[in-house]
Amino acid sequence: MGDKQGLQRMRFIHPSSKKLISGVLQQKFVPKRNGNHPNIIPMAEPLEESSTPVEAETVEERGGKKEKRKCITATKWLFYLAWALALTYTLHNISKSVHKYLSKPVSTKINVYHNEHGSMQFPTISLCNLNRVSKSYLEEDDLFAETWDNVSDWKRVNWTRDGMDDIGNVPYQDFYRNSPSWENTKIFCAYAHARRCEDMEIFADRSNMIEEELSPTGKCFRFNPKGVLHSKAGDYGSVYLRLNANRRDYTDTTGQIGFVMAIHHYTQYSSTRNTGIIMSPGLHYRVTLKRIERRELPEEEGGKCNSALQRNSYGAYDLESCHTECRDKQLNASCGCIPVLPPHNIYNYTACSLKQMEECGKMAYHQFVLDESQTSPEKGEERECGCWVPCEHFDYELSVATTAIPREYAAGKIRDGEGRKYNFTVDDFLKNNVILET
Repeated sequence: MGDKQGLQRMRFIHPSSKKLISGVLQQKFVPKRNGNHPNIIPMAEPLEESSTPVEAETVEERGGKKEKRKCITATKWLFYLAWALALTYTLHNISKSVHKYLSKPVSTKINVYHNEHGSMQFPTISLCNLNRVSKSYLEEDDLFAETWDNVSDWKRVNWTRDGMDDIGNVPYQDFYRNSPSWENTKIFCAYAHARRCEDMEIFADRSNMIEEELSPTGKCFRFNPKGVLHSKAGDYGSVYLRLNANRRDYTDTTGQIGFVMAIHHYTQYSSTRNTGIIMSPGLHYRVTLKRIERRELPEEEGGKCNSALQRNSYGAYDLESCHTECRDKQLNASCGCIPVLPPHNIYNYTACSLKQMEECGKMAYHQFVLDESQTSPEKGEERECGCWVPCEHFDYELSVATTAIPREYAAGKIRDGEGRKYNFTVDDFLKNNVILET
C-alpha cells in the first residue's frame, strides 16, 4: 500500500521531480530483515511527508524561468531597436532620393511636327551691322565727329565750347538711326533658290519682310518680323541673303567688319539676344535650324514660372527681355533716361542725349553689366532683377557651316544681266559681301 500510495502521489508531482522522489521512496520502503527473525519482514514505516527537496527544485525552476524571460525580453528589445534603426535608415534614403529628384532640372520632351500644309513657321532673322555709326554721317560736321569720338573713347567733353549745346542735346540713339539702311545693305534675297523675296505675295507689304530696330549695339534689321513666312524642311524652305557690309562707311576699319546675326521667334527682339553669330565679308554661311519649344508649369501647379508674366517692353517675356528691362529701369533711376528706347515704351522712358550719356549713361550702363556679371555668393540679392523662368519659350538650335566665296563667283556678280559692270570690283565684293543661307 505504501508503495502504491507513493506511486500514486508521483502521478501528481511535476515530471521533473519524479526521479528525485523515486529515490527517496526506495530509501524509505526497502524492507529490512530482522536479525532475530530473518523470514519476518517488518511493517513498512509510514511515508514521512518531506517537500523540502521538491520545494528547492521548484524555486530553482522558477529562477530559471525568470532568467529565460529576461533573456527573451532583451532579445525583443534588441529586435525593436534594430527594426527602428532600419526604418530610420530607409526613411532617410527615401528623403534623400526625393530631394535629389526634385532638385534636378525639368525634363523636356521635344517633338518635331508639321502642320497640315507640311510647313513650319520660319523664324525671324535679326542682322546688326557692326558699324554702329556711319562715317558719312559724322563727316557732315567736324565738331560733331570729334564729340562722338570723345564719348565713344570715354574721354571728357568740354560742353562749354561754342556750338556744343546743340550737339549735346542730340539723342544718343539718333547716331544709330543714321547708319546704313536696309536698301544699302540688302543686295539680293531669294526664297528656296527660286523666287525673289520681293516677288512673294507675303512680302508685298514691306513691313512683312523687314523692320528696322535700334539697339545698344546699333541698327538692326528684322527679316520676317511678323512671322508670316512658313517653309518646309531642307532647301525647299531656305532663304538666301546676300548682304553688303559697307566697309567704306565704317568709322573704325581696324575693328571687326560684318554683321551679328541672331535667329529667334518673331515675338522676341534682337536687342534682347545675348548671343549671335558674327559674319565676316567674303564668307558663305549656311545655317540649319531646329526649333525647340519649352513649356514650364506655373508656380500654382508646382512649377517655377509666373503665368502673369507674358509680355514686357521688349515683347514676349523671357529671361533675356527681363534682364534688358531691368537694365532700363536701373539706368533710368540713375540718369533719368536710357540709351535706346525699347520697342514698346510702356514706361514712357526718355532717350538719353549725347551729353547725358557722357556724364552718366555710359558709366551707369557698364556698372550694371559689371554688377550682373558678378554672381558670387557674397553679392546676395542687392541688385538682382528677380526674373522668373518663362512659362513658354522658343529657342533655335543652330548648326553653322562656312566656306569662302570663290573669286569666280564674285566675278560673275559684278556685272548685271546685260553684262554691264557695277561700280565695284571683285575685291570689293569679297570685302563687303556676306552670303547667308538658312
